[in-house]
Amino acid sequence: MSYYATIDGAFEISREFDLDILLEKIQSSHYSESIEIISEDAAGYTLVFNCYANYREDEIAAFLKLIEPNTISGEIEYIGEDNAFWRHYFDPSKKRWVEQSGHISYEKRCVFMDSLLEHCKNDHKTGDDAR
Repeated sequence: MSYYATIDGAFEISREFDLDILLEKIQSSHYSESIEIISEDAAGYTLVFNCYANYREDEIAAFLKLIEPNTISGEIEYIGEDNAFWRHYFDPSKKRWVEQSGHISYEKRCVFMDSLLEHCKNDHKTGDDAR
């Protein structure tokens, strides 16, 4: 069964990482068109990862494992076809990629929903009184 996801993120890896190995791994990946080196400086390389594709957890895990020893920072967010979302972020204190699940939490209630709920409560009370 296929599971599609939007993948969006960026990460930085140190110059200690062999760029040829990185490029070879990217080219052999299902996501080869989705990962791009956007900058290079004295510290390392910054890459972006952006696509809507068949999510292959095993390939993502293998890729993150490959770059993990030389990752400086990074975050990759995913939104699944069922609107589930999660991310991998690099924890520099543990020197590893960590997966987190997410959910939307609204801070402010919608005025429309508040008035609709109040209306429903009033209708319910009126219906109870009518019996």
